[in-house]
Amino acid sequence: MIFFTNNETETIELGKKIGALLAPGDVLALSGTLGAGKTTFTKGIAQALNISEEITSPTFCLISEYDGRLPLYHFDVYRLSGSDDFVNLGAEEMIYGNGVCIIEWSEKIKDELPENTIFISINVNKNSNDKNQCENQDANQDKNQDEKSSGEQNVNERKDSEQNGCKQNGSGRKIIIENADERFDNL
Repeated sequence: MIFFTNNETETIELGKKIGALLAPGDVLALSGTLGAGKTTFTKGIAQALNISEEITSPTFCLISEYDGRLPLYHFDVYRLSGSDDFVNLGAEEMIYGNGVCIIEWSEKIKDELPENTIFISINVNKNSNDKNQCENQDANQDKNQDEKSSGEQNVNERKDSEQNGCKQNGSGRKIIIENADERFDNL
């Protein structure tokens, strides 16, 4: 699944939608560059879990724990050397426990993650506001739509067109969700 958000508020709202669907034992592995919006996304999840505390990046403490509808264990493994450091934190108790785990910079410890981990990649989507680019994308979208059977939509093509500068100003986020189960089909 691919989603685009235009600002911090939309990123938090997407996090809230996902957070509302989470169950005990869910693990979300977040990846993205520094400042991509991993903690912002986590704020939305925390709101859906009825967590009232302020969510901050656990960069220096490595793990932040929050109480809500479900416990939230928010990891930032950026400063770890690898999987051995992660295991030495005692993270397995949380990952295989009854809360929700969100792991920022998860690519560093990927071999320690459960098979059912939901992978979420957050990328800054800088775009061009070049009018010709927008017109070309809109023309291609119209052509593709005409080639489809009546009533069929290609939402991803529309989202791609909007995201590449036709309706969005500045920079937004491209959020890719992989390995999500059927709970997330109607996001």
